[in-house]
Amino acid sequence: MTDYMVEKHREVFGFEYSPFGSWTIERSMITKLFGNGRKDGIYEKELFPHFVDVFMESYVPNERFPSTNFGFTAKYKGHLIAKAKERLEESKQVDEPVEDLTDWFNS
Repeated sequence: MTDYMVEKHREVFGFEYSPFGSWTIERSMITKLFGNGRKDGIYEKELFPHFVDVFMESYVPNERFPSTNFGFTAKYKGHLIAKAKERLEESKQVDEPVEDLTDWFNS
């Protein structure tokens, strides 16, 4: 999970990722919300990359804070989870197999 987040940060902001406080704090927050290899979190794991995409793409950098991180977003911008859920649902619909539309076309 953190590898995806670090790569996305580099892609969006063009420099290295800096965790909220420390990596220990941030990993704890990620585990609480999305789980890890051994336990589940509040939200399903497959939501994580969508949440990362949403919070990084929606952040507007400024002089004092040129980028954002997971910890800040989870603490202060939790409403972005809803948008991430929308993206997850959209991605599931795109990946669903196309049904036979013969009956629909013949109706």
